[in-house]
Amino acid sequence: MNISRIISIVLVLLFIVAVARLARLENGAPPHVFVMLPGQEPATMYLPGPGDPFYTLFPKAVSQRPPAVVLIHGFTGDRVLMSGLARRLAENGYAVLAIDLNGHGENRNPFNGGTAESDSLRANVKTAVDYLRDNQLVDGSRIVVMGHSMGAGAALDYATHDASVTGAVMISGGWALGPERPKDALFIFAERDPKEPIQDPSTALAAHLAGVQQIELGKTYGDFAQGNAVEAIRMPGLNHITIVNSPAAATTIIKWLDSTFGTARTTPIELKDARRGSARFALLMFVFRLCRLASSADPWRRVGPKNVPGRADGWGY
Repeated sequence: MNISRIISIVLVLLFIVAVARLARLENGAPPHVFVMLPGQEPATMYLPGPGDPFYTLFPKAVSQRPPAVVLIHGFTGDRVLMSGLARRLAENGYAVLAIDLNGHGENRNPFNGGTAESDSLRANVKTAVDYLRDNQLVDGSRIVVMGHSMGAGAALDYATHDASVTGAVMISGGWALGPERPKDALFIFAERDPKEPIQDPSTALAAHLAGVQQIELGKTYGDFAQGNAVEAIRMPGLNHITIVNSPAAATTIIKWLDSTFGTARTTPIELKDARRGSARFALLMFVFRLCRLASSADPWRRVGPKNVPGRADGWGY
């Protein structure tokens, strides 16, 4: 067996090991389960804490249950793309219900809206909020709606039609206010987000809620104790996609949730996602294997015996 074949076998084995580890990590902590919400709306629910918090003999007292977040993806996305953020929120003490909107991911219901038609998604968000309110594993009286891009528009729309939700986090999106003032609203967007459709509306909405002509980015207006806190913050070095899985953005969001829910954090914010390292390693092994396959393929190799009749060079057809 030559060295080239040995290297190829080793690369394949490393790729298999990396994929197996990624699968194990995907099914590992934080604890999470698939949930089919009413109306055939697929979701994944994440819970904080050690062990398996989904199985308890007796319901915990409401004061011991974690507050919850409804997490909403953007246009053409799904709940899997939001899993990194969902895991970080759960690792830091918050229950998360990540949903697939109509026409996205595993949701087979027709999508009837557009990127700016948030009201068409209100029923999806309401289904998730109602599920959490009736769930004995979370504190259904403390719920924040959070979304990215189109999902941010859906979160803001819902928060302005349901005054009972505790707060709203709009990640790179949010375009219009409804009849109710949203409680504790955070507008967080990327430095490289488009200015007119995202950055300008986010700062304008935040300024309106703060009651100022022009908002100062990174400054909190209002009072969390009264539920009228508002802030707009621009995350440097990020774009519309990378902000979703950014540790810096997650840190900002978790701190906002801590203030919104009145969480007294006694440990540092946890931001590790072991899946990312395994995914990068698996991709690297896959690319190496492809490169080796490409280098071993000789387009000018002889495909027939030498001295083929009619050919002076001896190359086959």
